[in-house]
Amino acid sequence: MDLGVRDRCYLIVGGTSGMGRAAAAVLARDGARVAVAGRDADRAASAAREISLEGEAKVLALVGDVTREGEAERLVEEAVGGLGALAGVAVTTGTSLAAHSSPDAATDAVWNESFEDVLMGTVRTVRAAIPVLVEGGGGTVVTTGAYSSTRTIPSGCRISR
Repeated sequence: MDLGVRDRCYLIVGGTSGMGRAAAAVLARDGARVAVAGRDADRAASAAREISLEGEAKVLALVGDVTREGEAERLVEEAVGGLGALAGVAVTTGTSLAAHSSPDAATDAVWNESFEDVLMGTVRTVRAAIPVLVEGGGGTVVTTGAYSSTRTIPSGCRISR
């Protein structure tokens, strides 16, 4: 398949598993240079190594947590430094297991953690990437949301009359 991405550079935040890892693998198989970013160094290194074996292109492992201010900017800078000008960024991060609490058990801290993961991590990453993409003449921004970010996952909580 030719996606038209050969020799172009992409940053996938949340690229160490799930949808992000799958997207990174597809891009790499089509000849793109890809940076996969995640919170866990071993997982990022493993994903980058496996994806690079599947594809023809360079895959860079980055470690950071976009729920923390300044991390998204650093990840974008490291991706550009390691790969070159970005053609696109994807944010495919998931939530922590705490976010899968039942509605009656979820504390304010759990809601705040989910807010930082799902919304602010995406906002920070896109905000950091836009100037780089504009400077390079444009690019693509992809954000995803899992079903679990809009619906609770049943965990034994039953509300009835």
